[in-house]
Amino acid sequence: MKLMTLRIYGYHVSALPLLLFICCMLQSYMSSGSAVPGLPSTVPRGTLFTLAHALWLQSQNKQFQLDLRTWVDSGVEQCMSGVRYTFKTPNALIWSFNSVPKPWIGTNCTVEFRNDGVLAFAVNLNGSSTPVVVWQTPTSGAGAENLTLQDDGNLVLLDAAGDSVWQSFGSFDDVLIIPSVLVSMNLRVEFQTT
Repeated sequence: MKLMTLRIYGYHVSALPLLLFICCMLQSYMSSGSAVPGLPSTVPRGTLFTLAHALWLQSQNKQFQLDLRTWVDSGVEQCMSGVRYTFKTPNALIWSFNSVPKPWIGTNCTVEFRNDGVLAFAVNLNGSSTPVVVWQTPTSGAGAENLTLQDDGNLVLLDAAGDSVWQSFGSFDDVLIIPSVLVSMNLRVEFQTT
């Protein structure tokens, strides 16, 4: 009988226990998400997201969610919205409507996919009763019909043909790199049978 071993950093390791360990770790990692049944992955123009619900969109693979949150810190109400990776606890923010990962100071934040095809984030700043659009896409008149959260976490505006008019991954000022979300292993693995 041949025994398969792996050579990792110069050490010979039996492949079967290592593979079983990796499979168990991946299974527990992938099952620890916070998927919510019934959330859409796509919505049409004219959709308004309010604080009535924290989560509004979920990718079809249930790994990413578009959320809208508000909280009080030291007596000051703050809000933030963006795409979160759901298989990380706490859910890791990977993209935000802010150009920095810092919340807006204000109340009644909303995200609206307007009838003109613009995706906008608005906040009542500093106790004002009037919402101010603090972020929006440059897509007025570009034919955006649907807002979709893709399985890779990319938030996209699609036209009637399904082509991308705008994408969050194209807005690099707003993309957040969180080391604990993207895991990379740089191992040299050699298979050897004995």
